[in-house]
Amino acid sequence: MVKKKKEGKSVKNKVKIDSFEQKFQEREELIKKEQSGKSAGKNYLGLLVFLIILILVVDSVSLIVYYKPKMDFIKNTINNLNGLRQIGLNKCSDGTIVNTCSKNKSYYCYEGNLVQKAYTCGCPSGYKVDFQSCVNI
Repeated sequence: MVKKKKEGKSVKNKVKIDSFEQKFQEREELIKKEQSGKSAGKNYLGLLVFLIILILVVDSVSLIVYYKPKMDFIKNTINNLNGLRQIGLNKCSDGTIVNTCSKNKSYYCYEGNLVQKAYTCGCPSGYKVDFQSCVNI
């Protein structure tokens, strides 16, 4: 009779262990499924970001092609930089720095060339401003 009780208890314990192992395996499977779902979400997020960037690029290119904006300011900037490089130190022939008035009144250094700009730079004594040149008083 004692052996039967022990055998009954061992069978019950074995059933409990088996059910515990089964629950543990089910739990592990659920965790694996959740983790695979999270990584799939990350993949979709990366794809979504890529598609948004692609749409922005295509949209920008189509707007440029359709409206054909004037890019003169870019061309002028590049030409000015090239002109300044050819001059050397951004100065005119008399040593005046570009975009400033020369010591010789009425002259202005523009892109490496001296041009008359009396209204901006003034005239020497004995002369008066006549638009962009100086005339005798």
